[in-house]
Amino acid sequence: HPKPVLGHIQVPIHIFHGRSDRLVPYTESLRFKKALPDDIAAAVTVTRLFAHSADQQPSSVAARIREGLILFRALKAMINAVG
Repeated sequence: HPKPVLGHIQVPIHIFHGRSDRLVPYTESLRFKKALPDDIAAAVTVTRLFAHSADQQPSSVAARIREGLILFRALKAMINAVG
């Protein structure tokens, strides 16, 4: 369990997780963020682009574009946070 080491984290954290992940539910990333110390800048981006198998990814072009924009915005925010 990672809780004993969470207090040692001193850098911003951005977690990316697949909504359709069947092996590790995205809610685990939400719980992890919630367990971080309050003074740590943390964010979670949940997208349908990530999965442990290809059959769980968005099938339509429109859905892939929408999820790609979500990912792009999150990456931009992450880069702006450190730049």
